[in-house]
Amino acid sequence: MNRSTDPINVVALIRLLRRHMLLFIATGVLAGASSVGFSLWLPVYFKAKTIIFPPESKQRDLATRLVGQLPSGLGTFIGVGQSQGNQGEVWKGILKSRTVQDRLIKDHGLVAHYKVDDEVLARRKLDNLSTVDIEDGGFLRIEVEDTDREMTRTLAVAYVSALEDLNKRQNSTAAKRGRVFIENRLEKMQKELFEAEDRLRVFMETHGAFDIRDQAQAALQGMGVLRGHLVAAEVERESLLAFTTPASSQVQQLNSKIEALKKKIASITRPAMVSEGKQSSGTINGQDALLALPNLSQIPKLSLEYARLRREAEVKQTVYGVLVKELEMAKITEAQDTSTLRVLDEAVVPRYKSWPKRDIIVIAMTLAALFLCVSLLLAREAWKMSAQNGATTDDEPEGSKMSLQAGNAHQIDGSG
Repeated sequence: MNRSTDPINVVALIRLLRRHMLLFIATGVLAGASSVGFSLWLPVYFKAKTIIFPPESKQRDLATRLVGQLPSGLGTFIGVGQSQGNQGEVWKGILKSRTVQDRLIKDHGLVAHYKVDDEVLARRKLDNLSTVDIEDGGFLRIEVEDTDREMTRTLAVAYVSALEDLNKRQNSTAAKRGRVFIENRLEKMQKELFEAEDRLRVFMETHGAFDIRDQAQAALQGMGVLRGHLVAAEVERESLLAFTTPASSQVQQLNSKIEALKKKIASITRPAMVSEGKQSSGTINGQDALLALPNLSQIPKLSLEYARLRREAEVKQTVYGVLVKELEMAKITEAQDTSTLRVLDEAVVPRYKSWPKRDIIVIAMTLAALFLCVSLLLAREAWKMSAQNGATTDDEPEGSKMSLQAGNAHQIDGSG
């Protein structure tokens, strides 16, 4: 059976380790001592951490407040007032920007502190030693590592200070732009409101209208009164004709009254002739004949036009009122200079190192050395077995050849 083809089993491995026990122990001791020395040689880093509350929106935007004046549900339908982005991601981008990093490098002399040649290398190392991330709930976490305990806290505080300054500057600029925009929009809206009010006034003066619905109701009531007078006059005329002639003065007066009532009713129910922007009017029995009341045939058209003009004026009045409030709020916001950041955990000087993890380094390096030692021993054993197998294979043909030659010689001797 060829031993070279058998895999190395556990028993063979144990025997191999027993034969080289001293080497195995020496490797472990040497690797452990080397790893301890290496871990002690590595520079010690400390970590300072600060956590900032999630950004909050103190004021709704202008579009949202305008939608707040609309009927319930309409703002959601048109999609105004919804979230426009994650401010936390913006803060994260600011902290990782070159502007903030250059500010920290210049203010704290990081080129000399990191012992590098220029600001590019210092920026690269600062970026590697700094961590900015957003945790669950939107909290912004800032971590800085350094070999100096005090420097870790200083840089963490400097990150917060730089973010606050840039955020204040941006908010101040945005507040000024917002104020200027609102002022211009308010001026334009005031002109549009005056124009809408003038169109409504001209319409009301032209048609003698001040409230189409009320006037239409008054016109219907007035027509009912006229029809009542007409029926009463006709009944009275029929009563007089029972005992007098049609030529009598009383019947003639009633006829004139009936004709006047019919004409007035017809003027209300049919399109009336309008002259100089006023409707025709008359007087019956000393009573006003519905002066300034709209013609019933014109009520639908007048109502629609009146509703459009009034709606336009009301919408512009609403927007104008909101803009007036917004202008005052914009002035207050622009004048404010308060902090926009809320720190949950301030950075403190760390007491314990964050790196290196010496126990992990020693264990990992020792195990790696032992594994390498076993691997080399197995490779050496396999090579020896392969060499022995090759030598045996090379000897077998020569022995067979010599046996064959001896057999041939014996046959020759026998025949001789």
